[in-house]
Amino acid sequence: MPSVSVELRNIAGTEAALGWAGAHTAVIDRPEGRAGGRGLGFNGAQLLALTIGGCFCNDLRYVAHATGVELGAISVSVTVELEGGPILATAATMVVCCETLDGSSAESIIEKAKAVCMAMNSLRRGVCVKVRTAAQGQGLTSHHPSRRSPHAAALPPATEQAPFQKNNLLTERKPNVFFGIHKVAETDALAEC
Repeated sequence: MPSVSVELRNIAGTEAALGWAGAHTAVIDRPEGRAGGRGLGFNGAQLLALTIGGCFCNDLRYVAHATGVELGAISVSVTVELEGGPILATAATMVVCCETLDGSSAESIIEKAKAVCMAMNSLRRGVCVKVRTAAQGQGLTSHHPSRRSPHAAALPPATEQAPFQKNNLLTERKPNVFFGIHKVAETDALAEC
């Protein structure tokens, strides 16, 4: 069975973390002023929304390639509803704007992408998450060259302040296709491990 792994480590001089898979990285942090957060990266809810929307963007392209349709611009916005303590994601709504290069409707591409989207389908079914504690000294594999981020050399030593800046590269666009990811019933969401 295929699997995917990512690695995360704290960033020296901050309370944020750097996550990576292969050569791709993301900074994870809490909002500024919350539990030592400095707002240097995405928080968990934002990462969940990015997972849903990012997976869907990829699936639009997969479906388009499989059906021979050339896509133009794609715009996806995801809102995750949060509640409770501990805080839980209770619903997500995605707004999709997808254009084809020939000007035809992208509805069938969107519908097919909804049917195969790994992130949406996994969340609907519920995902078993197991947490294991590594023995002291065995959990941090970043020192092993094959498990180290290609960007790890760019991280400052623990004695230096990390030079991270906030960036906002998102732009807004008015979408023309709507659909929602419906709230999963509690009994469905709590999958047995």
